[in-house]
Amino acid sequence: MTITLDEALVKDVLATFVEGWNNHDHEALSELYDDDAHVSNSGGAFRGRQDVLQFYWQLFHDSEMSKAQLSNLKADMRFLRPDVAIAHIFFEIVKEHWRSGEAHPTGMLVHTLIKNDEEWRVVETNTILFD
Repeated sequence: MTITLDEALVKDVLATFVEGWNNHDHEALSELYDDDAHVSNSGGAFRGRQDVLQFYWQLFHDSEMSKAQLSNLKADMRFLRPDVAIAHIFFEIVKEHWRSGEAHPTGMLVHTLIKNDEEWRVVETNTILFD
């Protein structure tokens, strides 16, 4: 199956997101977002690239996620229009130190991306935890 240039570019954004997350690089992650992006999860909602930058900084520096990695990744995407894509990243969170019997959380990141001037940017990210 041949993939289109836009599919390859969106896959690159997703790969860069996972790499940034696993490297705890809040700056690299925030660069993937549009200026007016929105991120939401069980911890709250954040709007704008600066709030997204601050959210990821806190996540990686002030929480138990400071040593966590996304693992067992599976991604899919679909295009709603030639300039709008929805992408899902299914994940398991793996931390360096787990309490005995503690389950590894699993979930899905739902990204909405838009294409402006031949560049794909994330405009919305929602985190859904399954357990």
